[in-house]
Amino acid sequence: MASEKQPLELKNVIGFGGKVPNGLICHHDGIHHIYSLGSTVVVKNTRLQTQAFLQGHTHQVSCLALSHDGTKLASGQVTHMGFVADIIIWDLTSAMRSASGEGKAQLGEEIILQRLARHKVKVQDISFSPSDRLLASLGGQDDNQLIIWSVETGRALCGTAAANDSSQCVRYFNNDDNKLITGGNYNLRVWEWSKETRKLIPTDVRLQLQRIFKSIAIKDDDSLAYVGTMTGDLLEIDLRPKIPKFNRASKERFSQGILSIVLPEKGVVIGSGSGLVAAIGSKSLGTVCKSQLMGAATSLAPVREDGVLTGIYMGTGYSNIYYCPWNQLKPNLDAQLRATCHYSSIQDICFPKGYNRVFVTCANNDIRVWHMAESRELLRIQVPNLVCNCVSMAPDGSLIMSGWSDGKVRAFFPESGLLKFIIHDAHSDGVTAVACTNDGTRCVTGGVDGRVRMWGMRNQDMIASLKEHKATITSITIRDGDEECVSASDDGSCMVWDLRRYTRNQAMFASTLFRGILYHPDESQLLTCGSDRKLSYWDAYDGTAIRVIEGSNQEINSIDITKPDGNVFVSGGNDKTVRVWDYDDGICHFIGEGHSGNINKVAIAPGNDCVVSVGGEGAIFIWGLSKPAIDEGKTE
Repeated sequence: MASEKQPLELKNVIGFGGKVPNGLICHHDGIHHIYSLGSTVVVKNTRLQTQAFLQGHTHQVSCLALSHDGTKLASGQVTHMGFVADIIIWDLTSAMRSASGEGKAQLGEEIILQRLARHKVKVQDISFSPSDRLLASLGGQDDNQLIIWSVETGRALCGTAAANDSSQCVRYFNNDDNKLITGGNYNLRVWEWSKETRKLIPTDVRLQLQRIFKSIAIKDDDSLAYVGTMTGDLLEIDLRPKIPKFNRASKERFSQGILSIVLPEKGVVIGSGSGLVAAIGSKSLGTVCKSQLMGAATSLAPVREDGVLTGIYMGTGYSNIYYCPWNQLKPNLDAQLRATCHYSSIQDICFPKGYNRVFVTCANNDIRVWHMAESRELLRIQVPNLVCNCVSMAPDGSLIMSGWSDGKVRAFFPESGLLKFIIHDAHSDGVTAVACTNDGTRCVTGGVDGRVRMWGMRNQDMIASLKEHKATITSITIRDGDEECVSASDDGSCMVWDLRRYTRNQAMFASTLFRGILYHPDESQLLTCGSDRKLSYWDAYDGTAIRVIEGSNQEINSIDITKPDGNVFVSGGNDKTVRVWDYDDGICHFIGEGHSGNINKVAIAPGNDCVVSVGGEGAIFIWGLSKPAIDEGKTE
C-alpha cells in the first residue's frame, strides 16, 4: 500500500472570494487574473480560460498584493485565536506559466519564495514598496502591528503598533520605499521608515472629521491620496506638506462606505458597500456617472495599456465579476457581468442520471445549472427569502426537484427554469432531502419533522407517510428497482423502507448524527457517514454493521461512490478535505485540499472521471478522478 496519501488533482474551480477587500487583481499583462477562493489563490488565463492554483495557506486568504514588476504575489490569511497568520510571497511568473498549461496546475512549496510568520490571527492588508524590495503588512484587530519585511530574505526589518485603535488598510507611496500610509478606526497616518534606526516614524494627518477609513489610493506622483471612509465620504489628502492635511471631501456620500478606489489619469473611481460604482471628477469631487452592481464593490482592478487606464474589472461580495471599458474623455460605467457563482454556503449538488455535461447546485435563495466543461452558469432559479436545502433531478433530466425551508417541494424545468408544480405542505419546518424514483413517476422526501413521504409526480398526491425517525432527515437514496429506499437522520438511525408495502424493513442505529447514506451499486451493502467521523459499512439485508473505518478527524457530511463498479468512494466534511477511498481495502489514497469552509456535499460525475465538491465558502471545486491515478495510488 502507499505509505502516504497523494494529493487529489484540482482541475477547475468556480467561484470568487468577493468578500476579501481588493481580492481581485488584474495583472499588468491584461491576460491573467488573480483572486482568492477560500484558502486557495487562483491564477486564471482569461484568453485560454485555464487556471493554476496556489495552495499553501491553511485557512481563508484575507488579502492580496501584486508586485510592481508583476513577478511576485503576496497573500495573507486568517487563522484561529492564538495562532500565527502567515504571509506567503509567491513566484507569480511560474504560476502564470502553469495557468497557460505549461506545467501542473496545483502549485505549493515549489514556488513559495518566502513564508512570513509574525502576525496573530489575521493579516489585514499588505503592500509592496515601489522597488519591490520591501513588503508592508498590517495585522488585524487582534494584532494591529505594522511590519516592514525584506522580500529577498523574508526577515522582519521593523515593526510597531499601527495605531491606538485597529487599522484597516496600508499603501506604499509610488516613488519612495521609505514612505507609506495607513488608515483605520479614527486614524490616518503617514509613516516614514528610517533605515539607520530601523524605526517607523508616524505623522497623523490633520483631519477635521472623525472617520473609519476603509480604502486608500495614491496618485502616481505621490502628491495626493484619496481615502474612502465607512460613512461614505471620499477624502482628498495633500501629501506634499511635512504634516499631510485634509483638502476636501466628495459632494456625495455613498451608502455603506467606500471599499475600493482606482485612480484614472483624471478623477477617481470608487466602489461602495451598497454595490454602487461611481466616477468622481477631480475638480469638483462631484459624481460624473455611476453604475449599480449586485453586492458590495469590494475590488476594483484596473486594466492599463502603456500606463493608460482602458478598463476596470469589478469584484463584488456576491461573487460576481464585472468588466467596464473606460474612456477617459467620456467616462461611462457600463458594467458587463463576466463571471458569477454562489456567494453563500452551497447546500447540495446533483447530476442528471448518466449525463456529466451539466450539474445543479443550490444555496440560499437560488438554484443554478452549470456547464461542466466551460465552468459557466447556464440557468438561475430564484425564490426570494427562502433557503433551498436540497436538489435532485428526475432520471430523464426533465425536472429539477428541490426542497425548501418553507416546507414545500418545487419542481422546475431545467431548460427554462419555469415552475412546473409545487407540493404544498410537504413537511413542516422545511424539506431537507429529496430523491426521484428511477421510473420517474414518484419522489421521496424527508424533512425537519422526521417524516419520510412518497409523492406522485403527476398529481402531487401523497402516497405514503412513514414516521419512525425522531429528527431531521439528512439523506435519502432509492434502490435501482424502486422497491426500496433508505433514509438517514440526525436521530442516530437509518431506516430501510419497503416502497411497495410502505413499511420499515430494517433499522440501523449508531451513536452519531447520520449525514449521508447510499447503496453500494451491487445493493448488497450500505455505506454511511456522520458526526462520529466514521465511515460505516452495513449489510443491506439484515442491517448489521460489517465494517467501521476512521474517516476523518471531524464530521463527515457527504459520500458518493463510483457506478457501476463501486470500487471507489469519496467523502467530504468539516475537515475541509475531499478524500478518495478504495471500497474493498477501506484505505484513503488521495486527499484534496483547497476549501476554506466545511464541505457540505461531494458528487462523482457520471463516467467517474471527476468529483465535484461544494461547501461553506460558496465555491465549486472540480477534482480529477482518473482510473490510472487511482490504481497508481493503491501501490507504491
